[in-house]
Amino acid sequence: MNLIKVDDKFITERLQELRNEYDSLRSYACRQADFGNWGPTSRLNELAEEIRLLEALEVYQEGV
Repeated sequence: MNLIKVDDKFITERLQELRNEYDSLRSYACRQADFGNWGPTSRLNELAEEIRLLEALEVYQEGV
């Protein structure tokens, strides 16, 4: 099986970017949800999924 190793620095930087975006969007999404606007939550879910995937990749690569 051929695996591609992703640069650890890329993973770390991308995770930080995603976490920052997630944190800033989370408070906005909560305020919008109070008014019945659930639109921002879809982006929040996308960010959470990408964060989970990168965290899993990070853990996997530590073992490789």
